[in-house]
Amino acid sequence: VREGDGEDVFTHGNAAAPRRYVETYWRESALRSALTDAGWIVSEVRRCVGKPHDRWLSVRASRA
Repeated sequence: VREGDGEDVFTHGNAAAPRRYVETYWRESALRSALTDAGWIVSEVRRCVGKPHDRWLSVRASRA
């Protein structure tokens, strides 16, 4: 998932058939809490960098 705060909304397609896409950004502590609350056991969260200023959180988890 992308690392950060808030979300971005994108619209693709055309006026007759628009497609809406919402991208939510996460901080590690909030992501861990959300996954734990959903029944996952988080074993690892790693930070990855794509393009400049494009930061990701990579999660390894298993079902509780």
